[in-house]
Amino acid sequence: MDRSFDARGTLGVSSARPDLGQEEIVAYVAVHARSHTQAFEQVALGVANVISRIPLWDLMSRASRVHNGVFDFDGTLTPGSQWRVMGTLLPEDLRHADMESSRWYHSHIHGQGVNGVTLENPDWWINHLETGNQLAVEGAWVAATVGMFTKAGITHTQIEEAVRTLSPRQGVAQLMSLMRHKAVVSFGIEQFIQAWLRHIDLTVPVAASRLIFDKEGRVVNLHINIVGAGSKEFAAARFRQLTETTEDGLIVVGDSVVDVHMMSADSFNVLIVPPSELDRKMKDFRDNNLGAMWDRITMILADDSFEPLVTLLQEARQTS
Repeated sequence: MDRSFDARGTLGVSSARPDLGQEEIVAYVAVHARSHTQAFEQVALGVANVISRIPLWDLMSRASRVHNGVFDFDGTLTPGSQWRVMGTLLPEDLRHADMESSRWYHSHIHGQGVNGVTLENPDWWINHLETGNQLAVEGAWVAATVGMFTKAGITHTQIEEAVRTLSPRQGVAQLMSLMRHKAVVSFGIEQFIQAWLRHIDLTVPVAASRLIFDKEGRVVNLHINIVGAGSKEFAAARFRQLTETTEDGLIVVGDSVVDVHMMSADSFNVLIVPPSELDRKMKDFRDNNLGAMWDRITMILADDSFEPLVTLLQEARQTS
């Protein structure tokens, strides 16, 4: 591959062989952004698909040290949502209740509670979500949702079939193959993610909430040690401990502010923000003050595919 910098500090990697008459195919175009505002302007422009917070020479240096990885699931390994897929397995009445719980959770973590209430309002506490209470709410939400799965009689076989509706991002297998040790950490369902990984011929350890099935394969309960959005960072730390991974040898890939909490100061931290999803994601980033966490992010992958990231990691190893 040919590697070149232009006058603007942009790094481009091409797989072309002009001497053989091959058409130029740009594997990735990288640019250095000096602020999160400038970074998202670059995403919106749609030219660079690797937007680095650090100078590009430093980006390549850090990428060359990566050998283990932690990956989010929904919105990261797949552009879709396992919770939405599981919701389709519910009958209409339970699906409506499930959607209401989801709507309440997502609106309240973005601060959309009831304003200006007094103690005379019976919802003075119920409609107010304190950050310190978020983990408790997440546990209750997962338990209530799994209760609906139990009531609906959802089976392991149904889950195995449902995972086929979630497409992987292009390049997932190649990205995983670059990692000596890897794990998926998700505010989701362990068996769903495991079945999805098997469907695409991957075997990867998973940290997520575990369903309990009866002898007939029906969901009957949930293991109490769940993984919530606010506890993913602890699963990532456990991964580092068990694999004896140094921070600078680890890549962490996610798509939301929640995933930034899994990212340590010296790990290679990738936030995936495809241009097609920018408007939706910007709301999450504004509501959750991504700017205050910008120093944790190494680069933004502004692409629907992992192929630019795979090429960057391969190139960094070859030139280190």
